[in-house]
Amino acid sequence: MVTLYHDFYSWLEVADINLSRVGFRSIREVQPSFSKALSQLEEVLADPQRSFDKTSFINELTKFREVLLKRQQVREHGLPEKINPMTS
Repeated sequence: MVTLYHDFYSWLEVADINLSRVGFRSIREVQPSFSKALSQLEEVLADPQRSFDKTSFINELTKFREVLLKRQQVREHGLPEKINPMTS
């Protein structure tokens, strides 16, 4: 699990350096659904005998990656054309 933790933070430093500096708290703010998987990772790091649901972690990581990609796209290209699609 230590390798997973280090790999995750190495990836996060590339994906969003600011989030990597603040840690899990900032990740939870960006994607609250990732909280349970992150908590499980913290628990298994403290106690390697605990169970860890890799599938859930990977699913949440995939969602988190998509969120970061959308945030980056907005930063690079400005606001989306249709801010309120309900009025179209």
